[in-house]
Amino acid sequence: MFSGELRESIVDGHHNWVRYYLEQKAGNVAYHGYYDYTSDEILGIIQYRWRGNLKKIGGFFFRTSPAFDFSLFTVCSLMYPGDNKCSYEINGSGLYVTSFFEECKDRDDSCLSTSYPVIGKKKGEKEASRRVGMGRKAGGRWEWLTWG
Repeated sequence: MFSGELRESIVDGHHNWVRYYLEQKAGNVAYHGYYDYTSDEILGIIQYRWRGNLKKIGGFFFRTSPAFDFSLFTVCSLMYPGDNKCSYEINGSGLYVTSFFEECKDRDDSCLSTSYPVIGKKKGEKEASRRVGMGRKAGGRWEWLTWG
């Protein structure tokens, strides 16, 4: 989840900027464009291909340590699991963590399936914009990327 995995050519996880950077540097990531980002650029939501497979919507913090990400995702997943259930604020930006559990294969228990950051409403904003970036589609044409 944190470093990314493929499930039938669908990219799951990949919610860490260090891993994204290393994969991009190795030539395994093709950036398509962004959907949204916080004004302080601590969190971004982007679209890209990883090893030839599309990550339609992916989000991660920028310039944070893996220890910060793991700590935040762990606390939010254990205390407030679900869709946008864990809310917090960094530098005036309203943010959420979404996390879900699934049945473990090897034991009679539940395992963390995913946990990722989501941009919330900004101070004084009624609704966060989700159509702010452009991406190059096949054929070289630039188009708006839409989300939601």
